[in-house]
Amino acid sequence: MPAYPPHIEDSDSSSESSSTSSSSSDSDSGSDSSFDEEPYFSYEDTSNFDSDSDSEDESPPSPAPGPALGPALGPTPGPAPSPALGSATPSSANTAKSAGSPLNKEHGIAVRAQAVTLMQLGYPVHQIERMTTISRPHIYRLHKKALERGWNPDVCMKLEESHLANAERTGRPPISTEATAAIVKMVTKNSTTRGYSCKRIAQEVTRLGHPIAPRTVYKILKAEGYACCKLTVKPGLNKEIKKARYDFAKKYENWTLEDWKNVIFSDETAVQLGGVRGRRRVWRKPDEAFDKHVITRRWKRFSEFMFWGCFSYDKKGPYHI
Repeated sequence: MPAYPPHIEDSDSSSESSSTSSSSSDSDSGSDSSFDEEPYFSYEDTSNFDSDSDSEDESPPSPAPGPALGPALGPTPGPAPSPALGSATPSSANTAKSAGSPLNKEHGIAVRAQAVTLMQLGYPVHQIERMTTISRPHIYRLHKKALERGWNPDVCMKLEESHLANAERTGRPPISTEATAAIVKMVTKNSTTRGYSCKRIAQEVTRLGHPIAPRTVYKILKAEGYACCKLTVKPGLNKEIKKARYDFAKKYENWTLEDWKNVIFSDETAVQLGGVRGRRRVWRKPDEAFDKHVITRRWKRFSEFMFWGCFSYDKKGPYHI
C-alpha cells in the first residue's frame, strides 16, 4: 500500500479562514463595544443611530423610505437597556406601581407619541413600558385611538396632536328646567313640604320622574334664593285683637319722630320650661317671612315664665322676670 502524505491545508484558504475568523471576532467585539459605549436605542436618539450607520464606509445602503421601514427598524438584539434610560427590574417596577409612581399619572402628548411610534416600529411592549412609564393596556389603547382617528403609518409616520389628545370631557349633565320647577313646586306646596329635608324632597321629585340627588336639591334651592330658616313666630290673634291693633295703627300713623321720642316701648316674652324652641326650619325666600306656610302659632298653654323689658328713644329700661 502506498503511503499517502498527511493532509496539508492550502495556505490561501487557511489565510482566508483566519482572516474571516479574525474579522468575525472583530465584528463581535465591535458589537459588544458598541453596546458598551453607545446608549440603548430610544425614540430621542434616532439621529445618532442614523449618523453612526452613515459614518461606516462598508455599511450597506439604507433602505428606501416606505412601509418597509417598520420591520427593518426592529429592536436590535443585544444586552438589556441601561438603567439610565428608564429601565427597571420587575421588583422595582412593582414597587413603583404600588407607591403611586409615574405609571399612574397623566402623560403628555409627546410621551404618548413616543410610545405609539415605538410600538409601530415593533418594539416589545414591556420595553416601551419601561422607557415611557405608560402601562401596557394604555399603550394598546393609545395605538388603537390613533388608528381610529385617522393615523395611517403605512403612508406617513407623523403623529398629530389630534390623534392622541384626550376627548372632550363634558362632565355631569346640567339639571333640566323641568326638574328645577318640580323641586320648587314641591317645596312651596304647603306648610308640611316647607319643612322637608333635601333627602325627602329628592325622593318625592324622583317619584315624579326626575331622578336627582339630595345634594343637587340643596344646590338648586340655594340657586333659586331659598335658605333654611327658622319658622316665623307670630302670636295667635282673634278678631277683637286684630281690630284693636288696626285702630291703634290708624290713630298714630301721623306722629313724627319727636312725638315717638316721648314714648317708652315695652314687651314681654314667654320662656317655656322644658321646651325646645327654634329647632324647626323651613325653606323660604327672604321676602316670604310671613307666608302662611312658614308661620307657626305660639299659644300660652305650657309651663313657662315671662321676661319683661322696656326702652325709649335713647334709654334702656330695667327688665323683670
